[in-house]
Amino acid sequence: MSKIYIVLSQTGTLLSRFIKRITHDPYNHASIAFEPNLKSLYSFGRLNPRFVLPGGFVKESPDYGTFKRYKKTRIALYELEVSEELYQQIRAKVEDMYAHKSDYKYNVKGLMLAGFRKRRAKPKYFYCSEFVAYVLYIFHLVDDKFYYRVIKPMDFLDVVNISLVKECMMSDYADDRRKNHRNALLGGNCQN
Repeated sequence: MSKIYIVLSQTGTLLSRFIKRITHDPYNHASIAFEPNLKSLYSFGRLNPRFVLPGGFVKESPDYGTFKRYKKTRIALYELEVSEELYQQIRAKVEDMYAHKSDYKYNVKGLMLAGFRKRRAKPKYFYCSEFVAYVLYIFHLVDDKFYYRVIKPMDFLDVVNISLVKECMMSDYADDRRKNHRNALLGGNCQN
């Protein structure tokens, strides 16, 4: 068996604080990763860490971009066990999408409408949690009922067989990872 990782985060940016005020959720951004070191996470978000827009398909990391700029980013790292074959298929799909990232757009209207519990789906347009839900949906890891609703990052806690690995500051996770990858998974500054 292999694992894919869903990372929920709260960066503390102006937009994330605004979303948190509306949702009252502790996390309001979602990413997907394929390695526990979180060296590369995929999502839809700001293209430039300094500005909310433009947004698009992004590769994130604790070592650069928004997570590096916002050092007080808090994360909840979840894992989902899948077969090795499914892991390879999901990873190939996400990496192919990223290779063609100019074909995808940030779903600004969808994000705004989600605040009013209205869904605006449009092919190749995503906000962060829509993208993660889409990936899980096309590989049958979530059902129609899950996918065809307004998706918020905290909804991933409802995914069957998902389990929490860590909750901590992204910078602590990255520091632990740099010091000793094995230690980052077993201890360090993060809490299980």
